[in-house]
Amino acid sequence: MNTGVLTSLWKPQFTLPENGPTEDLKETCFSIDYQDMKLISIDSEAFDESMESRNAQIEWLESVLKSNTKKWITIFTHYPYIQLLKA
Repeated sequence: MNTGVLTSLWKPQFTLPENGPTEDLKETCFSIDYQDMKLISIDSEAFDESMESRNAQIEWLESVLKSNTKKWITIFTHYPYIQLLKA
């Protein structure tokens, strides 16, 4: 299991939506509406490493899909860059 945090360079480099399921997943798990498409980002690192995060993302994804009004849906996953913490 990786024990890490987002690199301090993450927020200065990216401005991403903060509409994910939890405070810890802001800007790594989010949805965006673009024209007639809903883009949904899932944080694969958190999904793999934390059952709490996995459950939060699944519940959030279900609610996003239920309320969707767009014609197209694209779901993608990614591993955000993290810094490993030394024990």
